[in-house]
Amino acid sequence: MKEKSEEKEKVKYIRKINGVENKVRLEAEAAMMRLNAAMLKIGDSLLRVTTEIEFDPKMNKNDNSSFIKTTVNNIDSKKDKMVICASSIGQETETLGWHVNGLSEKTFELIRRIHEIKRSSGGEIEPLQIDKIPFGAMGIHSTVLFNKISNCALEIENLKTLTEAQNSADKDLTLSCCELVIDVCEVEKMAVTEYQWDTVSPDGMSPDGMIGHTYDILCACDRDYGTKYAEGFKPQFQGDANGFLTKAIELENKATALKNERSKSSSPDQDQANTAAGYLDSVIDLLHEASNLIERACRVVASLIPT
Repeated sequence: MKEKSEEKEKVKYIRKINGVENKVRLEAEAAMMRLNAAMLKIGDSLLRVTTEIEFDPKMNKNDNSSFIKTTVNNIDSKKDKMVICASSIGQETETLGWHVNGLSEKTFELIRRIHEIKRSSGGEIEPLQIDKIPFGAMGIHSTVLFNKISNCALEIENLKTLTEAQNSADKDLTLSCCELVIDVCEVEKMAVTEYQWDTVSPDGMSPDGMIGHTYDILCACDRDYGTKYAEGFKPQFQGDANGFLTKAIELENKATALKNERSKSSSPDQDQANTAAGYLDSVIDLLHEASNLIERACRVVASLIPT
């Protein structure tokens, strides 16, 4: 009877892991579909930026110098940069999103595998103890993160719509750039860490984010299964995570300040538009760095999975 009861507990636990893993995967797929739809739309604008030639009806088509002058005068290079950056943000966000999903999959696989090994070898694991592995918290966090990615998709679409009717110096387009930067900074923090790792509580738990949740799970595995995963994980990611968080907070604060300042006036302001475009550029680099870190974390967790 005891063996049957333990087997039922094992099956129940594995099913719980599988269910949470599936939920995260479905949320990732749904978010990526929304993001891809947004990138298709911004792609239309990107094609326009790449191939656009505006003809002046009064222009002498045989006069090349007049043609070049008219074309250059009609180009809003800063708006073009906003479109290009928005497209790149979509691509980098998609890459980050899939790496986040991959990290959760490898982490769930690790929990599943060490639990199976302990059970098959007759290891004593109390039913309540196995529920202390916080994989459900990672599932909840991932769901919120993918909803944030969907918000980025909506802002990319909004920016695309505004570029069709406005110039770069117009208020709404600058505000849209700021909103996109703020949304992306939130995604980056949720993907990596949301608090400085060196200021967390004495119990050693990490500061949220996907890297943080991964570390929490590794700590729980060490505690409940006798492994030593967490002590090797933290030194590999603490410095970069803290550095990226500092960058994200600074960039988010700058975008928020610009948004608040731009909201005070409806008059065109090219200087503020230039600043907003610069923030878009910076957030692309931040996304790329965060994506590489999550991919690296995925490889580290994969290396811990028992064969």
